[in-house]
Amino acid sequence: MARRQANDASERRSVLVGFQVSPSERADLDARVKETGETLSQMCRRLTLAEATSPPTSPRDAKAIRELSLALVRIGTNVNQLAHRANEARRVPEERYLRELGDRITDALEKVTGL
Repeated sequence: MARRQANDASERRSVLVGFQVSPSERADLDARVKETGETLSQMCRRLTLAEATSPPTSPRDAKAIRELSLALVRIGTNVNQLAHRANEARRVPEERYLRELGDRITDALEKVTGL
């Protein structure tokens, strides 16, 4: 359902929803706000409404996700190098290189998923 127009008085943001946090929680919120570039209100509204309309999910660790992204970029580079060499030499890379690559992918995924 789309939001009503701003000139619709029934949809103006006039109802206050508040909660208290500890000083360390506030510092965490401020850090997240700085990362996203949103205001605290925008971020809290987006996250709260998203959680209210979707089924619960496991918590996401932003640092682990960034590390996984970097690991996947590195792995992709390795795959590209292996493919280049295979095309150049007209033969498939040795099995040990492919197994090592598979192990690195598994390790990176385990860090994020916790499996």
